[in-house]
Amino acid sequence: MPHRAFFAFLMPSLLAMVLFILLPLISVGYQSLFSPPRDIEVLSEICSTNFLTGVRSCEQTVTIEKVEGPNIFRGLDFFCGRSVLACGELATGWSQKKGGVGEYWSKVVLNLPLYKAMAFTMFYTLITTPFIIVLGLVVALVVDNLWRPLRGPTIFASLLPFIVTPLVGSLVLFWMTDNTGGLLYTLTNTLAFWADDFSLRASPQATWSVIAVYGIWHVTPFAFVVFYAGLQTVSQDQLEAAMIDGAPRFDRLRYVILPHLMPLITFVLLIHIMDAFRVLEPIFGFQAAANAQSVSYLIYEHLVLQADKRYGSAAATSVLTVVMVFILLLPVLIRTWRDFRVAAR
Repeated sequence: MPHRAFFAFLMPSLLAMVLFILLPLISVGYQSLFSPPRDIEVLSEICSTNFLTGVRSCEQTVTIEKVEGPNIFRGLDFFCGRSVLACGELATGWSQKKGGVGEYWSKVVLNLPLYKAMAFTMFYTLITTPFIIVLGLVVALVVDNLWRPLRGPTIFASLLPFIVTPLVGSLVLFWMTDNTGGLLYTLTNTLAFWADDFSLRASPQATWSVIAVYGIWHVTPFAFVVFYAGLQTVSQDQLEAAMIDGAPRFDRLRYVILPHLMPLITFVLLIHIMDAFRVLEPIFGFQAAANAQSVSYLIYEHLVLQADKRYGSAAATSVLTVVMVFILLLPVLIRTWRDFRVAAR
C-alpha cells in the first residue's frame, strides 16, 4: 500500500486518539500538579444594641470568597495526601506499629481510601480474568461442535448477559439478594443452615465474591464471541492432518487450536484488564459501597459525593490508575512485541 493511502486511512484514527485519549490524559496530569487558588473564608460580625435593655448582641457569619488568579503549582501534594498515597499516614503507622507486617497491612494500609480501593480492584481483576478466558473458550468450543441448527439460538442465549446493561444487571442481582424474599437470599439461607440470616451483602468477603461472579457472568460472552470467531478461521487441513496422525482431541486443542487463538487470547486479556479497572456500575446497582470500593468509585467520590470537590485528588488518582494499568499490561505487551518480531523475521 502506498504511504499516502496508508496515512489517509490512519489519520482519522490518530486524530480521534489524540483528541479523546492523549489530550485528556495530559489535562488530568496537569490537574494533578496544579490547582486553582484556594477560596478565602471571610468572617464578618454584625452588632446591634437594644436601646430598651442596653444589651449589645453580635452575630458572626462566614462567607466564602472565590479568589481569581493563575493556577498554583502543588507538586506532589495531591499524590501524597491522605485521599491518594497517604505518605504521612503510612510513615506514622509504620513508626507506631506494635505487631508485624500483617497487622500493619490490615490495620493501617487497608484503612486508607486508595489502598482499600486498590485491594478490591486487584481482587476483581485477578479473579475474573482467568475465569472469563477459560469459560469463554469452553463455551466457544462447545458451540462450535453443536449441531448446526442449534448454533444460532445458543449463540443468542449466550450473548444475553453481555447485552444487559451493567447497571440493570447489578440491580437485578441486588433484588435477587434482597432479604425480603429475593431468590438468591432464600436459596443461600436454605443451604446455609448454620446461619439464621445469611446475606450475601453482610460482609466484604461475600460482597466481593458476588460482584466478581457477576463480572464473570457479564463479560464471558465477549470472550466467547471473540474466540468463536477465531475458531472459524482455524485451518481444517491442519486439523485433518492431526486426526490422520492419530492426535487425540486434547492434543489437537493444545497444538493446533490454542496457538491459533493465542493472539485473540492476548486481545481479550488486554481489553478485560483495562475494563476491570473501570468497575463502577455493579457497586452502585448492588449498593455495595460500604463493603466494596473500586478505584473508579473513589474518583467518583472525589468529584461528586464529596461536599468539597477534590479535583486534584481525583486527577492524581486517575494518573496512578493509568500507571497501574500500564504496569499490569506491560508483560503482555512485551510478549506480544516479541511474538511480532519473531513472526516478522
